Amino acid sequence: MPADRAATRRIEPALLLLAVSVPILPVLMNPLLSPYSMLLVPAVASAALILAAWNGAPRPGAVAFWLLPFAPLAVASLGSASCRARAHDEAAAAALLVVGGCLGGLLARHGRSGWLTLSLIALGCGASLHAVLQRHVTYPTLAAALRAADPADPTGFLVRLEAGRPSGPFLLPAALGGFLAMAIPVTLAWTAGAGRSRLRIAGLAAAGLEIYALLLTRSLGALAAAATGVLLTIPLLARRRRRLIFAGIVVMAILTGALFVHARRSEIFSGPGADPISLRAGNWSAAARMIRERPVLGVGPGGFESFYPRMMREGMNETRYAHNSYLQAAATWGIWILAPIGALVAAVAAAAGRAWRACAPELPLLAAGSAFLLHNLFDFTAYLPAVALPAAVLLGAALAGREPRADPGRFVTRVAARIASVAGAVVLGSVLVVHGLAAARSESLLDRAADTIEAGRIDRAIALGRAAIDARPGDPRTRAFVAQTILAHAMEDVALRREGEIEAAAALALQPESAVLHHTRALYHRAAGETAAAYREQYAAHRLHPLEESYRVGAHVRPGEEPE
Repeated sequence: MPADRAATRRIEPALLLLAVSVPILPVLMNPLLSPYSMLLVPAVASAALILAAWNGAPRPGAVAFWLLPFAPLAVASLGSASCRARAHDEAAAAALLVVGGCLGGLLARHGRSGWLTLSLIALGCGASLHAVLQRHVTYPTLAAALRAADPADPTGFLVRLEAGRPSGPFLLPAALGGFLAMAIPVTLAWTAGAGRSRLRIAGLAAAGLEIYALLLTRSLGALAAAATGVLLTIPLLARRRRRLIFAGIVVMAILTGALFVHARRSEIFSGPGADPISLRAGNWSAAARMIRERPVLGVGPGGFESFYPRMMREGMNETRYAHNSYLQAAATWGIWILAPIGALVAAVAAAAGRAWRACAPELPLLAAGSAFLLHNLFDFTAYLPAVALPAAVLLGAALAGREPRADPGRFVTRVAARIASVAGAVVLGSVLVVHGLAAARSESLLDRAADTIEAGRIDRAIALGRAAIDARPGDPRTRAFVAQTILAHAMEDVALRREGEIEAAAALALQPESAVLHHTRALYHRAAGETAAAYREQYAAHRLHPLEESYRVGAHVRPGEEPE
């Protein structure tokens, strides 16, 4: 036993460092921008999970209690998905969030919540500095260059640059706003508790920078989430006149929201179907229709993007997300998933109430987690790992109970439990790492292939596309890339044309609900003179995406032609 305890002491520092790096890595290396971050983040999280299991640290009882009863429904939802690759992507992302929550609880039980606090403050400041540079340096310079080169700018990119809403290290201003909505309450609470005046000055400077960056995003949802988080930290910010401070924060949030509306008035009041309010309403109505059509198992994890076009009406935008993470989860997994999500929300609300009354030290983490949960009523940061994974770790730390006493059971029972825990961690970690490796390699190859096409090296692009297929054979995107590249640039080569036909058919078989893949198949049939087959595929594309002009049945079939 002394040797066992010594080994545990040697493992613990590495375990805690790995655990605290899990919420940091996706912000520094956004998986949506850096393909190999798709491998690095799950690899680090899996290593931390395995070390924790070996250390005897995980206490999965509560997690198992809430999640294991839903496992059969989750498996059924995955099995019913029309595109297995997309379903596996979303399932891996969800599993990684659960692992992040467990690691957050581990840090809290080891008394390392302060590491999370300082990490979030540092990340918030870094993201804010990035946003400020974008707003005042990068965006104006790029906008001036684009306007000089092409004042019309048919892509609309120039308009977005001149709007000046920065995104920092994230893809969207709303994602930056959602992250800062978590960081600001934590920064303010840390500043209020800092004993030294120099630390308080540094904390106030950090909070001011984060608040300014949030204002630059002009995101109403992020503003509401940040205001909620700050309201929850009032017991730590002030011992007296809490009602007055509460009212002041609410008034300031309302006034700032009015300023946001005024600054974005040309966008918000541009008319039905163009403003963000009616666009979100359209997204929500589409998700609701998916739930009505398939309430039990949903349209399949990762299937929102494929099923959304058939739900579109005039004036609605094309999107991959419902702009409400709860609606999207219910639409893709089934309404059963609202039970564990509702349990999480209820647990956070109850813990926040207790922490508010007791002025508990975990209140800032609960405030940050609450801001994240609220923001996802209006946006989709739960589907953005650079925001979702830090939030999962914070929520896990905030909800962690005290370290239970040592198990009084027999030595053999304890050893068996540890072996089972390590085996489960190894299996889950291996699955996440293998999936991350395939996804990272495939995405990296596709990025290189796209750059190669722009350079005019079509043969090299096709070769990279084939390598992406080998890296992840079940992903329709890799096969569709090869098929569409050949269709656009190499149809005169008979061998390549045949290869393109095969890959187009394979991609469609992997994702039969995709309108664009039916359209691609129709174009190949049309090129081969197979009019009836082209008609059928074009009709399928039009049925799946009725509003797309190029998918209309008459767009690529001569009038009077009929399917066989």
